[in-house]
Amino acid sequence: MTYDGEFRFEGRPVESLKNLDCAGLVAYVGTFSKTLSPDLRLGYVVPPATLAEPLWCAKQTGDWHSCLLTQSICGACTRPMPNGVGR
Repeated sequence: MTYDGEFRFEGRPVESLKNLDCAGLVAYVGTFSKTLSPDLRLGYVVPPATLAEPLWCAKQTGDWHSCLLTQSICGACTRPMPNGVGR
């Protein structure tokens, strides 16, 4: 798995830490701010199953006022189309 944050001009691409994680300890974290708009201020996390609930609880405790409109728009833009092709 390669990702957009790693550009190399020669040699094999460096794999992400998430891809190298055999023990299920690494969470994949990213943002839409650099690809869509700096003012968007919306990120995402793909945690291992053991961290999903604790992260959700921490999010609810620390910041439960995220903009639903912004989240809905990003979700619609990143969701695959009905024919199975990504956007």
